[in-house]
Amino acid sequence: MNHRPEYFFMIEKEGSITKAAEKLYLSQPYLSQYLAKIEEELGAKLFVRSSQPLKLTEAGILYRNYLENLMYLEEKFEVDLYNILNASEKVIKIGIAIWRGSILLPDILPIFLHKFPNINILLFEKPVSELFELLDEKQIDLAIMHGVDTGNKYVKDTILNEKILLVANKNNKHVKGNESFLDNLKPFDIRTIKHERFILLGEEQTLFKLVNNLFNKYQIVPHNKIVTTNLTTALNLVAANVGFTFVPETGARYTANIDNLYFYTIDDPVLSAPLCLIYNKSTFLSPAIKEFIDITKSYYKKLTTNK
Repeated sequence: MNHRPEYFFMIEKEGSITKAAEKLYLSQPYLSQYLAKIEEELGAKLFVRSSQPLKLTEAGILYRNYLENLMYLEEKFEVDLYNILNASEKVIKIGIAIWRGSILLPDILPIFLHKFPNINILLFEKPVSELFELLDEKQIDLAIMHGVDTGNKYVKDTILNEKILLVANKNNKHVKGNESFLDNLKPFDIRTIKHERFILLGEEQTLFKLVNNLFNKYQIVPHNKIVTTNLTTALNLVAANVGFTFVPETGARYTANIDNLYFYTIDDPVLSAPLCLIYNKSTFLSPAIKEFIDITKSYYKKLTTNK
């Protein structure tokens, strides 16, 4: 049986044979024939044709699980064979959200490389939306990012539930006299500064989506804003008393000019997001990748325990 799992998964992803054919650069009749042949050989329908978008039947779900297991075994074989033939040329490919890489990797990579001195590391520092694409295309082994929008085809190994903090300059009139530090965070009512300037990240970044949901909850429309793709820029602007921004808690301690800043929790319950290690269910985790995961978890455990 010629499974061509990429065909099946594209039909499932697009919910349409026509759209899947376009993405695969195939003709619609050819893809329809492929699906019909698979269903004929299996003796079962894989999709509910009356549903738009197409949905998997019970047999379709079983077939998808079979394909994922098959891909896992094929990838494991390729990795094991590669390791035998190229014992001194191993590679791991790590995706990480923009900004986080600059504060996390200098701490954990030296520990990792001490245990795996001959390994090659490919780093992909991208927005979360692009990291999911890299996962789907098998260009990275795993990603470190906030896992608020993960689908069921990924393994989401949650490291911690990370608070999202409001950052203010100590001399800002709205916080003067209301000291709040990382080791003793205080709550802040975001509605009291709804007319102030906010420095926000671009729409493609998860932090923007979290903050935007908060704004919608309290009907805040930030007309006076600066938009950047670099959180370091946003934090430096707050340090210059240009406005307010938001930062994940575990990265806040690495902020430049931290002596000029106050940090506050916001909302009730406190605004937070799961920080996760994410990879495809079909991905084979080599010993090196497993060690990288363990080191990353240990790092964040110590970070939150010693704060």
